[in-house]
Amino acid sequence: MANRIYINIKEALKVTDDKGMWFSKREMWQIVKRGKELAIEKGEIEDIVFNACSRNMYTVDEVILQLEKWEQVRRLGFPSLFANLEEFNEFGGLLKGLAKEWGLPDGRIYVQGSALRMGDINHVGDLDITIRVSNEEFINLLNRFERMLEAPNMLKQIGQNGKIGGTIMFKTKERTTSFIKEFYTRFSLYYSNRTAPKFDINKVQISIIAEGSVLDLSPYLKL
Repeated sequence: MANRIYINIKEALKVTDDKGMWFSKREMWQIVKRGKELAIEKGEIEDIVFNACSRNMYTVDEVILQLEKWEQVRRLGFPSLFANLEEFNEFGGLLKGLAKEWGLPDGRIYVQGSALRMGDINHVGDLDITIRVSNEEFINLLNRFERMLEAPNMLKQIGQNGKIGGTIMFKTKERTTSFIKEFYTRFSLYYSNRTAPKFDINKVQISIIAEGSVLDLSPYLKL
């Protein structure tokens, strides 16, 4: 498995020489060995290692800690940014409700990224939320949201790398509020008389991602 993952990442990054790889074959074997001990799926191991290699970032020990953190999150059912499963589900219900109102697939919303891999919450960047759709669905949604845009920079940005960002998803051409802004408002109102999760709501980033695109990287935790 380690050799297959090594080759896959090398090909994906278009690295022609082993010296250009962030991890050696021996280091890859160490990482994959620990991933297998944790019963983590091959694709998830590969994507976590790919993330490190594509950035030339993280040591072997740090990647192993990320695998161990993901195993813990998967087992508990919620990321460390949330106090407990109930709080995570409450947050998910709020987001899924808004997605349904907007005609988005509310049954395929996931947490992705550093919130699932980092043991220290201070090292978590954004709370990345992904609405994961098929290529056909992505094209339909792209056409829908593209019609609401006029600014050249937004039209250039939308759909790149198989992504539609929540900041450029609008219901109408007046663009009075984006999907992400409406969620921020909904979040603030909902938690005005409740205990809110202890993270900055502005760290929440929501995107539609096409399956198989370059940004379609596991692991995923379903909301």
